[in-house]
Amino acid sequence: MSIQVQLASLVIVAAITAVAAQTPSPSPTPRPKLLRVSQEIMDQYSIRHNNAVYPPEAKRKGITGEVTVSFIVDPRGHVRDVKVVKGDPVLAPAAVAAARQWTYQPYMLDGEYIEVETTGVVKFR
Repeated sequence: MSIQVQLASLVIVAAITAVAAQTPSPSPTPRPKLLRVSQEIMDQYSIRHNNAVYPPEAKRKGITGEVTVSFIVDPRGHVRDVKVVKGDPVLAPAAVAAARQWTYQPYMLDGEYIEVETTGVVKFR
């Protein structure tokens, strides 16, 4: 191989290397700050799911039903930010109090524990 061919090959390799060094690598896909996970999936992660204390006023009035709550499960599996989605206002405070005591296995995404938003139903019979 002639010296001219060797030099031309070196110049081409140097040019390719320089271009590759200037090309930014693709950034990783941004992870969601808060992932929405269905109640059915989160039920599989449930560790403690205490029943609500039936409010005396509701018992007296014969009020029964379900209260749906939404909440965040933090990376340690604790429930926070419980909000009533639907249900009887007399039952709602007891449902919120019960949901705050629930615990879950932490939810993992791409090897890291993350916060998830989900819902739950508290039944009063």
